[in-house]
Amino acid sequence: MTPDGLAAYVAASRAIDVRNSLRDVAAPTLVLHDPSFPFGSLDLCRDVASGIPDARLLVVNDGVMMGGPCDEALPAIDRFLRPDAGAEHEPARGTADHESPLTPRERAVLRLVATGRPNKAIGLALGMSERTVARHITNIYAKIGTNTRAWACFAPKTPT
Repeated sequence: MTPDGLAAYVAASRAIDVRNSLRDVAAPTLVLHDPSFPFGSLDLCRDVASGIPDARLLVVNDGVMMGGPCDEALPAIDRFLRPDAGAEHEPARGTADHESPLTPRERAVLRLVATGRPNKAIGLALGMSERTVARHITNIYAKIGTNTRAWACFAPKTPT
């Protein structure tokens, strides 16, 4: 990106104002604030959450927006999406990895999928081919009952 292109992007970004549309959001909404993310302030997240009827604001400290492990964010999102699931459906703290329907390698791939990385970058990070990453993602989808990257990151836990 050129300096002029960056300046134009920043100017256009600052001109976006969705405040008048927030009150029209009808879906249950969880607004996440990650203090390590340099482009979103807590005040901005509060403003967004307060403008959406019944929205909830959650501060997560696991660096999820910067490619962190999602150890705090994913369980919180799961609880938000399944409020009636109750504690009996929650995995116990310290649950052994062998109880997951995913292999350790699939979990590693899924963590990087959750950061928004493309298959090629995931493959480079994990030392595998782009094609192998795609195969892992296909297997992940089948095991957790989804068919999109976004839902794979937030899908409810499936029993083993």
